[in-house]
Amino acid sequence: MSQSPALKAVLTYAQMAKSLLDLPQELRDMIYEYALTEDEGLFVQRWPAMHLKAAGATYRTDPNQLKFTCRQLYAETTGLSLRYNELIFDDCASFDTFDEFTGTYCTSAHFERVKRIVIVQERYIKIHQELNRAHAICEA
Repeated sequence: MSQSPALKAVLTYAQMAKSLLDLPQELRDMIYEYALTEDEGLFVQRWPAMHLKAAGATYRTDPNQLKFTCRQLYAETTGLSLRYNELIFDDCASFDTFDEFTGTYCTSAHFERVKRIVIVQERYIKIHQELNRAHAICEA
């Protein structure tokens, strides 16, 4: 099986690089997207404190562990989990959680990176109340 010129170039860079940071930014960005994308999205949870959690994670661990390795990776990867994953608000107060998340936890710069938001409400009355509230906010 023959390799494409692009794949050969990537393999050449990978063989020459001594660490992730030796790779060109374009390749690092591809690696970040692969490493930070969760198949089932990220759940935003309020308790015990506001945090993001990968759908399959059993512990309250930040889904972006790359940012804890060094300052450069922190600078390059902070907020990328928002870009590569849908955010799921799935609790009894989903709209309130969304409101709190966007108001305090997520900076406006990071919010601009958000790929998709899913707000899950299971009770019809609660959904109706939340929609009325959202409509009132939009008209204000």
